[in-house]
Amino acid sequence: MFTAGEAVRWLRVNANEARKNGKPFFMVASFVNPHDIMFGNGNVPDQPEVQKPGVPALVPPPPASSTYEKKWSFKLPASLGESLTAPGMPKALLEYKNGWDAWSGSIPTDRKDMWTIFDNFYRRAWCGKSARHVLWEPEAGDRLR
Repeated sequence: MFTAGEAVRWLRVNANEARKNGKPFFMVASFVNPHDIMFGNGNVPDQPEVQKPGVPALVPPPPASSTYEKKWSFKLPASLGESLTAPGMPKALLEYKNGWDAWSGSIPTDRKDMWTIFDNFYRRAWCGKSARHVLWEPEAGDRLR
């Protein structure tokens, strides 16, 4: 939270002044391991496990928390169904997928229900408390216009 707090403090102190003077600014607030959330469990609750991680403790299901209650609707990307062994496809993509699946488990490409769980977990975790503190800081919209 320190980084988020300092980013908000900087916005409160400097953004209005920069806007008044017509001076654009660029602020970076870097968070440690923001993509650790890529280790999400896409299994459907109360159904047999499909995604079977090599280390289950590292791929927990979404926590019981109001943070994870909001659900987004989305279309699966067309590339999800592309063959990783098709002509012209870099061999590294299949190697990466095999390595990833070996420890995190595999979500079948045709399981929209599982990808929906995974995607919603990813979106909620990505916008975790620190990022939300900066992005939705009261009046941030006014300061950033």
